[in-house]
Amino acid sequence: AGDFKVGSKSVRLRGYSSSVLAMLGDTTGGMGTISFQHRRFSSDSQIEWIVEYSTNGGSVWTEAGRFTAGANVATFTASVNSAANGRVRIRTNDTGTGTNRRTNIDEFSITAYSPPASPTVSASGNLSVLNATYGSASLTATSFTVSGENLTQGILVDPPDGFEVSRYRDWE
Repeated sequence: AGDFKVGSKSVRLRGYSSSVLAMLGDTTGGMGTISFQHRRFSSDSQIEWIVEYSTNGGSVWTEAGRFTAGANVATFTASVNSAANGRVRIRTNDTGTGTNRRTNIDEFSITAYSPPASPTVSASGNLSVLNATYGSASLTATSFTVSGENLTQGILVDPPDGFEVSRYRDWE
């Protein structure tokens, strides 16, 4: 009756120093997001749990995050976003041996890797050639807009000889 579960079963971790829940095989399709629900068992006191993933068959583990289960159901989510197949484990560093630190895990999932969208750059507007004479009033400037999506760095605008570029950000 003290177990949190969706449906009829869930995983219960005891909370000993050797407590671990580990996948024995690797995912296919890489690893996107690790997600699961957790809640403490009954009214047990709690310890911190470490969620780790491995992309080399369990030889090396990388921390994805930590959680401590509470009285209410909570969702753990961590983004791995790796094209490599992998596995997940949930463990504790706690050195205690008490039995009243149990935690339930349910609704565990790992999404497939989703490669980032390709960057796109677009320009709008029309640049026309302007003639100006030194010492005369400036001509009406023309403008164009450059924008981008999914960029990993800024856009470099390199004007040709005879053009001057100034920058205006519409979000300021």
